[in-house]
Amino acid sequence: MPEWDSDISAGECDQWLNEAIEASLPSVRDLGLVLLVANLGFSGDIYGSPQWVVETREHFGADVRTVYDVGNFTMAGQDPVAALDRV
Repeated sequence: MPEWDSDISAGECDQWLNEAIEASLPSVRDLGLVLLVANLGFSGDIYGSPQWVVETREHFGADVRTVYDVGNFTMAGQDPVAALDRV
C-alpha cells in the first residue's frame, strides 16, 4: 500500500485498489462473503466521489458492494444527497 502522503496519481491509486480488490475476491468467495468497499479510501478525492462508486460497481458487478456513507461523501467535499441520487 502506498504511503498516505505519497504523490501517487489518481490513475495509479485507482489501479492499486482495483488490483487489491481483484486479488481479494477468490478468498472472499471461498469464505462465502461479499466484499464491501467504503466510498472513501486511500484518496478521498478519488474514492469519495459518486462516480467512483458507480464505476466500481459497474467494473466488479455483484462481486463487490459499496458502502454509502454520508460522512465519507461529506468529508470528500460531495453533497451526500446528490451522491445518493447518483449511486
